[in-house]
Amino acid sequence: MTQTLTAINACDAVIRLENASGGMQDISGSSNEATMSLSNELGMLRTFQARWPVRLACKSDASIDLKVVYTEADAEACSILKDWYYNHHGEARQVSINLPDESAGSEKFLFDCLLETLSIPVKSDDANPILVSATLKPTGEFTWSMVAT
Repeated sequence: MTQTLTAINACDAVIRLENASGGMQDISGSSNEATMSLSNELGMLRTFQARWPVRLACKSDASIDLKVVYTEADAEACSILKDWYYNHHGEARQVSINLPDESAGSEKFLFDCLLETLSIPVKSDDANPILVSATLKPTGEFTWSMVAT
């Protein structure tokens, strides 16, 4: 096989998070990492005298881990996440991750999520911006599609 010429990077990825008003807010400018961990529930069967297991697939799940910069602006990721945690407990919100960007033909991962964890590390000897971590878990179906024109 020849070397691929279709590799992409995440430099122009667009991450959107639903805010309290129901709008999909672009949080790309206040985020610096998003990890989508997609998983399948597997079962296994072993029988006597068989060397190899047989596996079956059943349910699917995911987890979305975000790293965002601690900022004070209402329309930025950290404020949306804090508001979600404190004022909208148990409310599902949409999250979309678009690769390599939002142009036609890009890939779009769309989830309805609940906020599982929000970690705000505060260190007295660190001059770097505070990076806040959030873990989101989907509720219901999540999709993968192409961005239309």
